[in-house]
Amino acid sequence: LSDEVRVSGGIDYAFYKYDWYEDTEREDVWTYSLDARWKYSKTVQLKARLSIDDDEVNTYTTFNVSVTVRF
Repeated sequence: LSDEVRVSGGIDYAFYKYDWYEDTEREDVWTYSLDARWKYSKTVQLKARLSIDDDEVNTYTTFNVSVTVRF
C-alpha cells in the first residue's frame, strides 16, 4: 500500500500441526492468514495477524496484535 503500511496474505497446508493453545497435534490443516504492518513513526510499529486454521474436525480463528517500540 505504502512505505508505512504493508498487507500480505497466504495459504499453508500442514499434514500435522501442533496446537500450542490446546497442547494437541492436529492433522490435515489448512491455514489462511492475513498480515498487516504499520510503521507509525521511526520508533513505533504496529503489527496484526489474522489466522484461520481449518482441519477435519474444527476451524480455529486467531487474531494477534503487537506494538514494537525501538529506542
